[in-house]
Amino acid sequence: MAERRPLLLFPSPVQQPRQRRPAPGPRYVFPPRDTQGGRFDPKFSELASALRAQRAALRSTGEDVEPEKVLVFEIAGSVERFANAVRKAGLEWLLEIRDEDLEADEEYYVLDRAGDVKEGGRLDHRLLLAMTNQAALDEMLSLWRLWLDDKRLPRGYAPWGHVFQQLKDVRYWSAADRVADTGLVEDWAEREAVGQDVVPFEVELWFRADRSRRESAETKVRHLIRELGGEVTDSALIEEIQYHAVAGNIPGPEVASFMLAAGRYAELVRCDDVMYFRPSGQCGALSPTDETEGVGAHTDNGVEGDPIVALLDGMPMQRHELLADRLIIDDPDGWAEEYPAKDRRHGTAMASLIAHGDLSGGEAALSSPIYVRPIMRPGTPDFNGRVREHIPDGLLPADLVRRAVTRMLEGEADEDPVAPSVRIVNLSIGDRLRPFSRSVSAWARCLDWLAYRHGVLFVVSAGNMTDMMEVDIPKWELVSCEPTLRQDAFLARMAGSFADRRLLSPAESINGLTVGAYHWDASGPQMLGDNFCEPLLPSALPATYSRVGHGFRRSVKPEVLLPGGRAVYSEDVAFAGPTARARLRESSRTPGQKVASPSSTGSSGTAHVVGTSNAAALATRAGATLHATVVSPILASTDRRPMNRRHQGVLLKALLAHGATWPDGSASVRDVLSRDYDGRTVRSGMTRMYGFGVPDPEWVAHCTDQRATLLGWSDIEEDEAHLYEVPLPPSLSGRREHVRMTVTVAWFTPVNPRHQDYRRAALNVDHPGVKPADAFGAVGSDVDQNSSARGTLLHRVLDGTRMSVFGDDDFMQLRVNCRAAAGTLEGAVPYALAVTLEVAEETQLPIYEEVRARVAVPVGVQP
Repeated sequence: MAERRPLLLFPSPVQQPRQRRPAPGPRYVFPPRDTQGGRFDPKFSELASALRAQRAALRSTGEDVEPEKVLVFEIAGSVERFANAVRKAGLEWLLEIRDEDLEADEEYYVLDRAGDVKEGGRLDHRLLLAMTNQAALDEMLSLWRLWLDDKRLPRGYAPWGHVFQQLKDVRYWSAADRVADTGLVEDWAEREAVGQDVVPFEVELWFRADRSRRESAETKVRHLIRELGGEVTDSALIEEIQYHAVAGNIPGPEVASFMLAAGRYAELVRCDDVMYFRPSGQCGALSPTDETEGVGAHTDNGVEGDPIVALLDGMPMQRHELLADRLIIDDPDGWAEEYPAKDRRHGTAMASLIAHGDLSGGEAALSSPIYVRPIMRPGTPDFNGRVREHIPDGLLPADLVRRAVTRMLEGEADEDPVAPSVRIVNLSIGDRLRPFSRSVSAWARCLDWLAYRHGVLFVVSAGNMTDMMEVDIPKWELVSCEPTLRQDAFLARMAGSFADRRLLSPAESINGLTVGAYHWDASGPQMLGDNFCEPLLPSALPATYSRVGHGFRRSVKPEVLLPGGRAVYSEDVAFAGPTARARLRESSRTPGQKVASPSSTGSSGTAHVVGTSNAAALATRAGATLHATVVSPILASTDRRPMNRRHQGVLLKALLAHGATWPDGSASVRDVLSRDYDGRTVRSGMTRMYGFGVPDPEWVAHCTDQRATLLGWSDIEEDEAHLYEVPLPPSLSGRREHVRMTVTVAWFTPVNPRHQDYRRAALNVDHPGVKPADAFGAVGSDVDQNSSARGTLLHRVLDGTRMSVFGDDDFMQLRVNCRAAAGTLEGAVPYALAVTLEVAEETQLPIYEEVRARVAVPVGVQP
């Protein structure tokens, strides 16, 4: 085994202005003015008539209220500074949403650099939303007429002309928009079927800039809920993320009036103050309820110090043999009294994985305690007696997490924070009715804001996909067929159903680290019986239950995959098709990751579980270990740059991803994708399934004689660049050796919820002098680089074998650049940088010593 060497620290970077390199945007062609006039002049007239009619109806009832409606402009392409022009015309700017790209057609298309029509061209598609009243609409219509007559628009109104030219549709925000893709009807139908007396829901209101208008909108919504015989159970206003919502419930018999039949919407859903109307109580997790096994022999190395990890989950079994004295339970809401020990499954499992890892693996326990804040409670048993732990009906998840984190890190009501030492927050929960679509959910926006505000890293599970899978295997042969054929069939089905396997909110959080699962655990070979099979061979293949990316704006999500346990399937005998349909086994039997679990009587036991929740918990455990072995020694060092809480958070994020690569087993996925897709699509599909790959926290925590890792961190502002220098080892000069360079940059960005680009800070890396390709012939990186540049984590793995000739004092420069990406960027952005240069151990080249001699003091690595 190679001798461990301490990690190295970069000297302070050289600050310089960001190098601006304007990139030419796509050349779009739009319909001529007269075509737009013929298409939209009647629509604008209809919109004006509808608003006048609503105004007249209100006057007839004696209400002296000026009606307002949300106007939606669907455009191709983008328009700069439109928000300012909207306000100038008297409308209130609300939101910009980036929708799925548009396919080019005869009227809207793209030109290539030669000026020819680009084959297969796609255009950006945006929804621009603004609140209007009659006066503002009249002002907009006057601009429309000026534009139609080819007259110059007044100063400050020019963006309106671009919108009119690029317009694809214009309409009011409707009741259908408020319930689209929410799962509302399906959820309420299920509740009616089991005779539920009341039906919970969440109403998200348009966030109004004016406080009095926000108060008026909430008052109106509360009144409409009471008119239906319902009640308001919670409300929240979080200005920093532009979130205003009310939670409530209505009597079950009223549900029918909310169904989607035309003209049947209740007034609450038709209310123009309402943005979305969603079901409630679906944020949670289902744990198997089979009988557990005994705990067995185990060692306990004890805990010391303050908690680094916080677990927001269900209430764990605090006195379980494996968790006793390891948890700090904070239960300010007093939920423990109504949380039976036998139902404390999910929180117990997650605490067990964070503290011990997979119990079958015999790993050492975490040395620090775990702070636990319960945010789930047990629900009503289903037909099979299973209990789903979930965020209680009637509470708003985003606000519940906000209050929990504020209490933890900042303190509530003039009280001190209860766990200010926490640097990682584990959130192994998802909203099963909120798969990521086109905009970032309020819950994810809240995580992003809290991460930037407090410098805490949220580790979030990607979400589970437990639906049955129809695979291309002859009926009745699922279990008996050749394992490699079965594996190919499952992988092909996964690749062909990306749209149905989207991340579950809040996994789209851009500041958080989203974790998917791969098919592995430490339980070893198992005899499954005649009716069950594993879908994949035990290896680092994406688990069949793990949801996939992309994230917001097609960013890399999930970023990493960790073991989630080996799933087991059986064939659905009721399926009438010619091929097999596979059903996921929900059981606490092997295989699966072994965790602490309450028995049916509430005593200590163990169970085997699978899921992306497990993978996220293991990522959190790895982060806590890296804090102990890397961050803590840095904090204890006297010869270092200042490191605050936010620097610690982004450094942990960078370290967790820095060792990530696509594993050898990924070739099986590539082979399956290559049968139906071209190379670019294959890489995109691989990125959606693997993200940056499978991390190696042990590899990150130390150097070797042939591997040198340098760490840096700082705060960067808009249009700044930070220049770092990586020493080029003289022993590599002119040699033909396989060299790998890994570069990872992580940051926490402030967000702009009203802007379609959302993240305010975009960082990138370039090499102003000697480039990796020049130094050692570096080529490629597994991940789709377009996707890599869209989040808050850059990760590149570069390999080469051709070294140029360089001197003893030569460096490779690496520059971190920061630009504003969604409006203005105020304040500093914390980031961390990790760079590793390595060669094969058998070369015996002194890479580490040659790099160390020219950089700062090394960081001690704990044994």
